[in-house]
Amino acid sequence: MRMRRSNAGISSLLKNQFSADAIHTENSPAYHLFATKAFKQVINTGLFPEHSTLTEITERAIDHNFRMYHPNGDLVQIGDSGGRGLEHPVDMVE
Repeated sequence: MRMRRSNAGISSLLKNQFSADAIHTENSPAYHLFATKAFKQVINTGLFPEHSTLTEITERAIDHNFRMYHPNGDLVQIGDSGGRGLEHPVDMVE
């Protein structure tokens, strides 16, 4: 029962956090990177091994992480995201 409720909760979070294209719905690079890292950490716990939607959306969101930075490494200034200070996406996928 708890696992079913946990799976439903994760599914609801994913639906509310990411668009169909796996971009964070806040349209802010900082939020996208934060949420992507948080969901990757959830995957790494191993608590949801059969939740294919969690893995699929998180991996697709990680694929977008590189689009959140300018070539010089600065975070794209959209929404309430600020220049530097967030780890680069290469560092967060491990």
